Amino acid sequence: MDHGADTASAMWSSGNSSTTFRYSFFIEPVGQIGELDSCTLTIHYVYEDETTAQPDYIHTYNYGEVYNVTSPYISGYTPSQESVSGAISEDTTITVTYRINKYTLTINYISNMGVAVVQAYSQIYDYGQSYSINSPNVPGYVLSSSNQSIISGVMYGALSVNVYYRTQAVTDEHDNFIGGYVIESSWGSNPKTYNLIFNAEWNVEPRTPLKEYSITFDVPSGMTIPSYSQSCLGGTWTVSGNTVIMEPYGNGSLYETGNIQFNPMIEVNSSNPLELTNVKIHYKFQGSNTEIVEEL
Repeated sequence: MDHGADTASAMWSSGNSSTTFRYSFFIEPVGQIGELDSCTLTIHYVYEDETTAQPDYIHTYNYGEVYNVTSPYISGYTPSQESVSGAISEDTTITVTYRINKYTLTINYISNMGVAVVQAYSQIYDYGQSYSINSPNVPGYVLSSSNQSIISGVMYGALSVNVYYRTQAVTDEHDNFIGGYVIESSWGSNPKTYNLIFNAEWNVEPRTPLKEYSITFDVPSGMTIPSYSQSCLGGTWTVSGNTVIMEPYGNGSLYETGNIQFNPMIEVNSSNPLELTNVKIHYKFQGSNTEIVEEL
């Protein structure tokens, strides 16, 4: 049958009379059976500034066909839609926007005993952004490692860094020597092990020999320090109760160059932090029986 206008007629009769009706009609083409319309899906992939992030996705589908297109992966960015899906009914254009990922850098400033010494640093950075943070000066503490004086790098994900501090050496200078101590570090729980440093340093010429040298101190209630002895250049260090004694070799004269250190690793029967209080240095110079006491 040809498409287009056409006519038809019909006759109606009754008795000796008849009437003829004529009418016209129009046939609208609708396509052959099985022939479906096609539609184009276009997806633009852009950054927030509308520059191109990935090449466009362009594909032709049959009318009513279902589509599901996964958005391309771009390192450090998150797409506004993980995938684009639906049933197509007309030419369709969709824009997927990629936003840069943001990550938090946290820097914890803690002592070797695990206690915070200053408020942590926390800042949000873009993916790929550089950072360089100077470690703060904390009264009473020094950095355990000079390698952590500056924390720097590039952000590729959330990051947490611990910067460790140790108790600053407590020293006292008198005449020709310096003496003192530092709580270097700790580990374990109960008993807790501490690495201490006690020192006596002759640093001024001419060096005056010492005859006796000891350090006394108090520790928290309920905490005891076991006896400990260690030989070193020039004599022997001994921990006895709450006293550290330097016993010289030979002629009884503590006369050495440089820094004589005593590094006991002491197990303390408490999980609490070790604190030395009421610390005093006791010493006598060679040829004198007068004891000099310096409080640190």
